[in-house]
Amino acid sequence: MIRENRTSKYLLYAIGEIVLVVIGILIALQINNSNEIRKNHLTESKYMEEMLEDFEVNLQSSKIAISRLEEVLPALIGLLEQSALDTPSITVDSINTVFSMIQSMPFYSSTDRVYNNIMGSGDLRLLTSSELKTLLSNYYKNLNVLTIVQSTHEMELVQIFQPYIIDNLDFQSVYAQRLEESPLPPPTETNRIIEVLKDRKFRNIIVAKFSILEDLLQQNQFLEKINSDMVDLLRKELKK
Repeated sequence: MIRENRTSKYLLYAIGEIVLVVIGILIALQINNSNEIRKNHLTESKYMEEMLEDFEVNLQSSKIAISRLEEVLPALIGLLEQSALDTPSITVDSINTVFSMIQSMPFYSSTDRVYNNIMGSGDLRLLTSSELKTLLSNYYKNLNVLTIVQSTHEMELVQIFQPYIIDNLDFQSVYAQRLEESPLPPPTETNRIIEVLKDRKFRNIIVAKFSILEDLLQQNQFLEKINSDMVDLLRKELKK
């Protein structure tokens, strides 16, 4: 009887020790999990702070590209209107200046510093906002489309518009870039554009460029909206 009591005490003691060890492990795991959650939250907040900086830059880039496009499109419409007149109502220099915009390539360049870090490190899981993840997905989907449009536009500039200028105009008169450190002599055929102003090919070139820039404008407007939404969302998340 005494032996049984002693055995029962040892058994209870052993069970108690096991329980204490298990409780200790559970407490340690809970502390570790809490530390991991806190660490992940700090990392997420840091990512969002830096991402906000990136998308503020992207939003400004969108606005600059849109502003430039909204400047060029009306100018091209005005050039079409001039080509329909018996006699242009603006000077030859003005016509050449407007036509030089046909070489305009408003280019949107995305700042992806933080996004590339997140994807490269596999830390996308740390972003807990499903709305943020959806916006990121939409942004890069639309960015891919814009990148294709911009690349196509660059190719068409080289394959369509510049050859037209070389074949039909005085390139120097409609040269879009003026390098002060390497000035060119004055152009010799400034009036040549008047000779082609009413040609169907001239008008088609203007309309083709207009169509390309309209497409670019639409794509940049899509991105501007996403950039604006992203900035607003990140600011809201960082205030939580």
